[in-house]
Amino acid sequence: MSDRSSQIELLQQRYRTSLIEKSVEIAELRIQYESTDDDESAALASQTLGDFLHKLAGSAGMYGYTEIAISARNIMMTLQNDDSGQLSAQLDQLIAMCEQASDGTST
Repeated sequence: MSDRSSQIELLQQRYRTSLIEKSVEIAELRIQYESTDDDESAALASQTLGDFLHKLAGSAGMYGYTEIAISARNIMMTLQNDDSGQLSAQLDQLIAMCEQASDGTST
């Protein structure tokens, strides 16, 4: 295995390991989003969650976690459309996907 291949494999392993941390952060951002009680706080929580999902979609796609990237983008659309009815289930699914991928059982 070449030195470059080893470096790429190491980066992929680090990213896979970071997915469990990302799932925890999603859960925390979800709590912030769901517990807002005024429009200003709701807008800030929505923006913060959306920004995180945007970064996750990009990084997951770059590392080959296509399903996670697609899910994150879909949730961003849900946030933009202000469709909170679907949001909880979508976030549950994304958290589970990140946890499974961090274990190496799914992408």
